[in-house]
Amino acid sequence: MNLPQFCSTGATIQDVAEKAGVSKKTVSRVINSEDYVTEKTARKVHDAIAALGYVPNVSAQRLASKRSYVLTLVYQAEEPPGWLTHVIQGIVQKAAEHGFEVVIHPSEVDEAASQQSLQALVMRGGTDGLILLPPFASDTEFNQHLFEGGMALASIEPSNPDLPWLVATITNHQGALEMTEYLLGLGHRRIGFILGPEAYSGSWERLDGFNDALKAAGVVANKELIVSGDYTFESGLAQGRVLLAVKPRPTAIFASNDEMAAGVIQAAYEKNLRVPDDISVVGFDDSTLACRLSPPLTTIRQPTIELAAKVTEALIRTINDDTQADGDTRIEMTTSLVVRASAGKP
Repeated sequence: MNLPQFCSTGATIQDVAEKAGVSKKTVSRVINSEDYVTEKTARKVHDAIAALGYVPNVSAQRLASKRSYVLTLVYQAEEPPGWLTHVIQGIVQKAAEHGFEVVIHPSEVDEAASQQSLQALVMRGGTDGLILLPPFASDTEFNQHLFEGGMALASIEPSNPDLPWLVATITNHQGALEMTEYLLGLGHRRIGFILGPEAYSGSWERLDGFNDALKAAGVVANKELIVSGDYTFESGLAQGRVLLAVKPRPTAIFASNDEMAAGVIQAAYEKNLRVPDDISVVGFDDSTLACRLSPPLTTIRQPTIELAAKVTEALIRTINDDTQADGDTRIEMTTSLVVRASAGKP
């Protein structure tokens, strides 16, 4: 059996420099994502690293730079797994390219407890930068204190996007608008909507997109058909039961993430309703779950892995410059409609 090789081949930074035809300093700059290296030169260095199987000596880098070469992802301990898995994948992949490790730091909703544990981590010098997910991504006094103290921060989907540090978002409003227009185009007029956690700005942006599409089509939003969930399967199941009990029943339900949409499909199954023949169900995220449901879920794809990788790259550049990123600190990526089999004409 051929076992995967996880150790270094023994190649040195000098070997990489000679193969790429550059100096050791240039190789070091490429590894540390520093400026002043052309894209062509960086590509030569990366090709040499790959060809030689060179593994940077992270311990030596840490001693020389007095950095930890660690990024910390802070998220709510009860975050549904689908979206979080893609976030972690994007962060870890990009961090590894730059010689950084990633610490996964689940935090409780209790603000004091989460701040205390995070403060301890920062004080130990155990991280060079924080990537914050909702509800920790917002403009809190604690985050401001960290930022003003020199900690490199990046917030994904904060409640307030106008922050002085790196912010990454997606087009939540446009995605929900496009999905609702799709349902309207199929002929649906009684459409239920399940809102995400109220502490998440993206939840409200998706509701606004839903309402704006209805308004543009001349359809009056029915407040009885708008309910609140928390992005979990269980909340989708519970609120799906609520919406399916409304008389007359909605002909379609738009759950604002895939986990809740899966719960709605289960609720429909309990009532012997067929999807999409008796009720259309759509989601938002395009998580791995979407393709595994029966029927496969029509949803809005958000480029989560790409977004997480991009914000990680920007955060590392910030750390290497010893300042917050110059210029634009806003990253926004576009959603897209993915049509599968869970929605049809009413």
